Parts: sequence; C-alpha cells; structure tokens
Amino acid sequence: MWGRKRGTSRLLEYAGRVATKWERAMTDELSSDERELLDTQGRQLLREAGLDERSSFERLAGGKNNRVYRVRGNDTQAIAKWYFHHHDDQRDRLHAEYSFCEFARQCGMDSVAKPLARSNTDRLAIYSWMEGRPLTASGITTSHVDQAIQFLRHLNDCCDAGAELPIASEACFSLRQHVECVTRRVVRLASIPLLDSTHEVARRLVNDRLMPLLARHTDDLSGWAASQGVDLARELAADQRCISPSDFGFHNALVMPDGRLAFVDFEYAGWDDPAKTICDFYCQPKLPAPRESWQRFAELCTELAGGTDLEVERQTALLPLYQIKWCCILLNEFAAADNARRHFATQEHVDLKQQLDKATQLAAQLSS
Repeated sequence: MWGRKRGTSRLLEYAGRVATKWERAMTDELSSDERELLDTQGRQLLREAGLDERSSFERLAGGKNNRVYRVRGNDTQAIAKWYFHHHDDQRDRLHAEYSFCEFARQCGMDSVAKPLARSNTDRLAIYSWMEGRPLTASGITTSHVDQAIQFLRHLNDCCDAGAELPIASEACFSLRQHVECVTRRVVRLASIPLLDSTHEVARRLVNDRLMPLLARHTDDLSGWAASQGVDLARELAADQRCISPSDFGFHNALVMPDGRLAFVDFEYAGWDDPAKTICDFYCQPKLPAPRESWQRFAELCTELAGGTDLEVERQTALLPLYQIKWCCILLNEFAAADNARRHFATQEHVDLKQQLDKATQLAAQLSS
C-alpha cells in the first residue's frame, strides 16, 4: 500500500522495478472532485506534514475500498488516502486506520506507515511511503508466517498503550455475536435483486447453499458449546481480547527491500476476539496462509485469549462460520452499498460473474 522515502539510488532503482500492492497500474486523469479536494485540502495537509505542497497526486490502482494516491515532489514521497463513506455504511475508516498506525508507531513498529496529517471533515489522510512488492501465493514462506505472528504479538505486548483504540469493525466477543455477525451477512445477501441471470445465480447460491451451511454449522457450534458447558452469550473479559489489525493477511502485506514484511490497510482495526483474528487470517481467499501453520498462529491467539486448552477448540469450532463469512464477502458487490464503495475506490465496475465464481468455489469446499 504505502511507500517510504529512501535516500539511496539503489533503493530508488528498486522502487522503479517493483509493483506495489497499489501500483500495478496508474489510473487515468483525476476527476474534478478529486482535483478540487487534493488541490485544496490535500495541499493543506502536505503543509501540515512539512512536505512539498507543490507535489503531484497520482491515483493508484489496487485499492478496493478507498481512493489512494501517490504523492511526489521535491524530497517528498507519500501516500494520500481518501476514505469511503456511505449512508448505509457509517464506519469511520479514517479514524480506525490513522489511530491504529499512530499506536503501532508509538510501539516502535516501523512495519506500518507513519501517519502524517489528516482531515476528518474531508476523510483524507497523508501517510509515509513504504517501498515494497506484493506477495504471491507461491512465495509465502515460513518466515512470512513468523513475521505475521510477531507483528500481532508486538501489537499486543503494547496493549496498555492501545486502550483508547476503537472496537474493531464487526467485533465479536461471544459465540452468539459471532453467529449473529455471519448471519447478518448471509441474510443481507438472501434478497439480492434479480437484475439478470448472474444475480439470480448469486441469490440461489446464498439461499440454497449458504443458508443451509449456516444452519448446520451454527448447530455444530451450539452442540460443541453445550458439551463444554460454554454459555453462547458469555462475552470475553477485557484481558481475553486483543488488538487486531482486522482484514489481516498476506493480501495486505508488502515485502520491503530488506526482506521484512510491512502490513497495510487497517481501516477496520481495533479490539476484537483473538479467535476472529485467526479465522479471518486463514479464511481470506486472495492469498491464503498455509494451513500447516495454523497451530503456531493458534498458540499466540490462545495465549492472547487466556491460554486455556478450550480456546484452541473454540477457534476450530468457529472456523466454518468464517468460511461462510468470506463467501459472503466475495459476494459483497451484489449489495448496493458495497458496490458503491468499490466503484468509489476504483472508478470501475466489478466483474460480478468472477466474484460469483470465486464464492461458488469456496462454498463447494465447505460442502465437501
């Protein structure tokens, strides 16, 4: 996502060779609303950050939720990010990400971008630039998994300093809340408008496949809880919760020139259930973590949740629900607010058929 200023010619050459998560392609001319925002508030924020206010703004491809711009000028490289907002989606993405990056930097973590300036009114922020290239599925190594684990551990070693961080987006602190969270997503998609054949197939997938899977795995979870004497409504105590990057995974990581990972995209970050963190980490389909590394990641999440053997079983019991959730995420663009968010970020229309195919494949894995 980000790029950090480097002073040597070697690193500038490296920067020219790699394609960052965002920079796979430059978009065309900025729209009039973008120009107005960036020429006024954008340059004001550059001044506040001590950067060259005459810098250029180039919109980068790759962002799916917000508009991201590379800022270049005299001795200046930075990122500007314009956050999405919709009357059906009131989440404060700017506050979540900016406060998370401030917290991580205060903890001495240079693997996240440094927040430099922001305008809450305009939903615009400036961050430091960090060089890096995206990971590929075949390129994920044991070292990368270890770095992800260490990243989460370091965040929570400093958790006292993060007391003021917000609750994460869709945070869940009881088994019942996990079920309700996934159920809301499925129910929302059960009434996909029948605009064409693709919408019809998507709606059938939700109603004929995801609904029964949700019922089955909810029953399985309830049965497990009853067998262990776990109250579905009991919430985790404060010391059993963790600071979660949310949407945490290798799809939101960059390999920096020194081989270390940088992590990006924290607009949903905050306090959450460690079990949700590990389930999301292993369920996101774009760059899935190697399943053989689950046990090592689970050990950390178990430790964060209090260290009981029961917690390991709890994580495993929740995993099928989160596989259903990620099927729903792949179908997000069939919902109006999510389609608007994606169009805001990319100025392009999403290939709904492609998203439907991915969701169908993931649902088939759950059914087998």
